Amino acid sequence: VVACGLDGVLYAWDRRISNFPCFELSSSCCQSPFNSIQLSKDEQ
Repeated sequence: VVACGLDGVLYAWDRRISNFPCFELSSSCCQSPFNSIQLSKDEQ
């Protein structure tokens, strides 16, 4: 599951990772937000 938080960070949950399967995706610059993400076949 991928969701955007109110803080502008993309959160992803994957139960295969651990018991607390959440990680964050954020850009290093506030002026350049994410436009898209792409999954590889291994991650689908």
